[in-house]
Amino acid sequence: MSNPTREVEMYILGCMLVSSDTIPLVSGHIDSTAFVTIDHQLIYDAIVRSYDKNKVVDPMIVEHLLKKEKNANRAGGGIYLYDLQQRVVETSNIEYY
Repeated sequence: MSNPTREVEMYILGCMLVSSDTIPLVSGHIDSTAFVTIDHQLIYDAIVRSYDKNKVVDPMIVEHLLKKEKNANRAGGGIYLYDLQQRVVETSNIEYY
């Protein structure tokens, strides 16, 4: 059985990995404590930090940051980041979620 909260979190993180334009839309409303699981909290924080520093975000950059902080395994690893990105077809509903 699927977990609707986790699926929404996956969609939000995936959108942020697909389009940097979605990051300020999300980070303006929530912080990492809005995410239920530690893996998503770590990913969210890494995405926002990368965006704030470079305005560039993709799974490889986020994975590198997570590895540097020794959090890559706790966050699900690089394959999970690419999976999050691949799940997203459309980012226009990000503010709804």
